[in-house]
Amino acid sequence: MSIWAKMVAGGVLLALLGAGLAFWMDLYGIRRGCLASSLDQARFESARDLYDQANRAVASRNYAAANDMLDLALNRLGDSYQPGRAEDETGELLTAAKAAKARSEFQVAARVKLEAMGRRVSLFQRKTRLAGLCRKVFQHWGLT
Repeated sequence: MSIWAKMVAGGVLLALLGAGLAFWMDLYGIRRGCLASSLDQARFESARDLYDQANRAVASRNYAAANDMLDLALNRLGDSYQPGRAEDETGELLTAAKAAKARSEFQVAARVKLEAMGRRVSLFQRKTRLAGLCRKVFQHWGLT
């Protein structure tokens, strides 16, 4: 094998490794977390307050009000919670909750929505921590 063939093979190998790293970073949200310039903390706090109120409403067995609060909280949070391209199972949970609500099973719908909203809140917090960590690293390296 000539030197040129070895150089081309090495270049192809490096390109494949780089593409794999980029895909992995995108899949698990590292790229989106690091490049998130401004996460809307006000909308998140508003959604989290509604989530907490809905938790209290479920505890007091006021499921209809909890459903309404959770719908509003999910709407306020939007898709800002998604850190990467990894599959989000909360959409399926919300579809099931919508079907339960249509059958007037408000308790089931509220509990399923609570689970989905809890997952989305934790994903947003993870994305926020990752963005803060990336900003610290960039500042340390003098890239900002």
